[in-house]
Amino acid sequence: MSENGSKGDARDFVVRNPLDILQEYDTKMQEILSIAAELSTTQDASKDSGLGLLQEKIKSILSTPEFKSIIPEDVREYFEHDASGFRRRVLGFLQIIDRDLQRYVESDHTKIPDLSSHLSFVQKNWLKYRLVLEDLLLRTGVEAGVIVDRDKQRNTEELFLALNSELEDRCEKPSWGLEKEFIPSFEEIAKARVSVPLGVIFNFFQNCISNATHPEIKASKFKLKITLDTDNMVIEFWDNGKGMDENTKEKAFNKGFSAKNGKGLGLAGAPKRFTSYNANVEVISNSNPNPGSDDWTTKFILKAPIIK
Repeated sequence: MSENGSKGDARDFVVRNPLDILQEYDTKMQEILSIAAELSTTQDASKDSGLGLLQEKIKSILSTPEFKSIIPEDVREYFEHDASGFRRRVLGFLQIIDRDLQRYVESDHTKIPDLSSHLSFVQKNWLKYRLVLEDLLLRTGVEAGVIVDRDKQRNTEELFLALNSELEDRCEKPSWGLEKEFIPSFEEIAKARVSVPLGVIFNFFQNCISNATHPEIKASKFKLKITLDTDNMVIEFWDNGKGMDENTKEKAFNKGFSAKNGKGLGLAGAPKRFTSYNANVEVISNSNPNPGSDDWTTKFILKAPIIK
């Protein structure tokens, strides 16, 4: 991941599988989170050895090569667009934790710093970053079969924890409304498995959320609705922004097209990608002359087969 934005030394990674490297990153991060969680519950100065281990683990992950440097060049634009923000958040707060621990070491060791809020921030953003990286690996075709087969064994709990976190982070303005509806219940939905890799779903909807909350869309109300029936999981994201006319809807999934003067990468090619997993996605929208009103104007709807 590399501290201070440097790429680190990627020479040892040239011939290695990026999926294996991502798993290494994840293992290191889980170790950091586990150690930090234990330390955050005690003020016992005898935990100095644990603090030293935590610093060692943090420095290790900060010095690893940036993932962007080990993926094919044609996917790197998606890394910048989809993953770099989550990466900056994870690295930034790991550096803050490392700084606080160093101050403790250099002080009289009387009080272990409170790591809980920083730890929570790192944890939720690492989950989102990892899901996006899984999607980027699928774009490269590297070990795509492995990722798809593995995800068929995973329930959707992590996906919806990540989506919920991203919604709450993005929809933070006090004047904005956020609604969530889970049918039959979040607990039942989280147990389900779907045919679409979780990273693909998360990255699509985090781009929908990013677009809808952009000032140019002028939305003030958002809704996540998830319905589980006997055959499918239906995930819907609604907003009450300026909407799309027919011409804009036709271009919504075209690479390079953006309704907010962006790069046009976030939703590019989504229907084809979802179809490859026997799922389908559509957008329902009307041009709204009064954005921010009570009426919903745009809905992105994904229907994904469940695995029984």
